[in-house]
Amino acid sequence: MLSRAARAGITVPNVLGLEKSSIRMDFIEGKTVKDSLNDLPEKERVWVSKSIGEMASFLHKSGMVHGDLTTSNMILKDEKLYLIDFGLGKFSQKVEDQAVDLFLLYEALKAAHYKYLNETWQNILKIYKQNYSNAPQILKRFEKISLRRRYK
Repeated sequence: MLSRAARAGITVPNVLGLEKSSIRMDFIEGKTVKDSLNDLPEKERVWVSKSIGEMASFLHKSGMVHGDLTTSNMILKDEKLYLIDFGLGKFSQKVEDQAVDLFLLYEALKAAHYKYLNETWQNILKIYKQNYSNAPQILKRFEKISLRRRYK
């Protein structure tokens, strides 16, 4: 998954080696988006949100879902945004799977970044739609998923 994500244009940790039951990879020394987004100046916050939209579109366009697409699994380092922890990821081009990925991202933003939810989400969607031809289908399913919720 990491190799395919990197080929899709997503910044991920480099894999240094494989062993029987483990993967050795770069340690990304930075701050999670969860811990930093709310404190960023507006210009940087906009850049991060657009980068998230690009990352999500590249991921889905390449037939992958992250499975835990949250700001806890994104690290800012040296003006780059890294996506980490593909432990729940899978290869899928299903509209449902990709919409669930986005829904989880939205819920994470709502929980941890409520003050900037609208601004951040709109920037993410703008770039996601620009980069991914299936975005209308995915977002239509996203709306259906949001209606399934038990509590609003």
